[in-house]
Amino acid sequence: DCESVAGAQGESCKNACASKGTVCDASQMYFFNNCATLEKHFGCEAGCAHQVGKELPVYVPDDFQPTYRQCLVSFISPMTCDAKHAS
Repeated sequence: DCESVAGAQGESCKNACASKGTVCDASQMYFFNNCATLEKHFGCEAGCAHQVGKELPVYVPDDFQPTYRQCLVSFISPMTCDAKHAS
């Protein structure tokens, strides 16, 4: 069974899964790369948007970012277990 795991700010998907005793599988991340799943973990107060980037999917917690409090997903960028948002 697949389980979505929310990482802490700046934490990679790989490390977030390891902290919960699971293993990140990049081939399964596409199932969690959607607004509904991110909203369960983060709220996505400013909505959800589609972006391109190696850190996706992600919630943006920094108030200086134009995407502040948004959840960002991608249908183009490849998913990776090493993904993490710099902030």
